[in-house]
This record gives sequence, structure tokens and C-alpha cells, in this order.
Amino acid sequence: MKKILIFILCSLFSNVTLGQLALKIKLIEVYNSSTILPEGTVYDEDLANGPTVNFMCLFINDTDSNFVIYPPDGEFTIKFSYRGEEYSSTMYDLGFVVNDSVNIESKSVKQLETHSYLLLGTPIHEKIYRNYTKELLEILPTIKLYYREKARNLRFVSSEIMKIRIIK
Repeated sequence: MKKILIFILCSLFSNVTLGQLALKIKLIEVYNSSTILPEGTVYDEDLANGPTVNFMCLFINDTDSNFVIYPPDGEFTIKFSYRGEEYSSTMYDLGFVVNDSVNIESKSVKQLETHSYLLLGTPIHEKIYRNYTKELLEILPTIKLYYREKARNLRFVSSEIMKIRIIK
């Protein structure tokens, strides 16, 4: 009984502490929403992979303590819905993985960026070269980012998308 009480108290304490740490998406920039090849082009690898998204993420620390994340141990997962189906994609090549650790000081915000081919590997990316604008207009508002470090059982889920920009 004593062990159960200690476990419950530890769980509650860790949730209160982590509840004051947040992840928000400051900006989603979408490139190559139309992957139709310019005339005279035979092949373009970036266009063939579909729309590219760049995420500017804000890690917010409202606690009285510094907090450290370890990008080499972390992964971002993108989750979104399209026509009632849920999709997810894990990004292992984080744009900020060059840092062994990122210190998020007390009462501060740290901005980090990462990117991915949004539709690659999904049935939505059925044709290599086409215009994905209609699909993106439905998908983008549903995006959630999950940052996770398995070793520390740490997980952030984005709570807000502040701005979306589609760049042709």
C-alpha cells in the first residue's frame, strides 16, 4: 500500500512539473505545395518527395527551474488527419540535433526548427508530381507535433499553431 501511495504521489508531482512546460508551433512554412515540374525539367528529387514543411517550435518553460532536452535522444512525430483518417510520421533527422543538449532556462522560451516531407509515405502522396494545395488546406490545421525522449519518459505535445505560411 505504501508503494502505491509513493507511486501516485511521484506521478502527480511529475505531471504538475511537466504541466508547466509547453510546446507550441510558432510557424509552419510549406514549400512545394505544387510539385508539378517546370517545363523542360526531367526530374527533381525535392519535388518528387512532395510538400516540405519547416516547423519553428517554441519550447516554453514557465517553471522556476531550468530544463534541459537532449535532441540526439529525441524524436519528433507529426500527426495529422485527412478525410477522417489519422496519419503520423516520425522525424529522426531533427534540424537542431547538432546540439547535444538544449537548456531552456526558467521563465523563458527556446525556439528550435525542424523539417520534413509531410506527405511522403502516405497514400495522399499517390502521384509524384501534382498540386497538393487542396489537401494541405485540410491537413495543416490538424497538425500536432510530439517531441519524445524515451530514456527519460519525456513527452511534449504541441498545443497551438500560431501561423501557417504556404510558399510556392
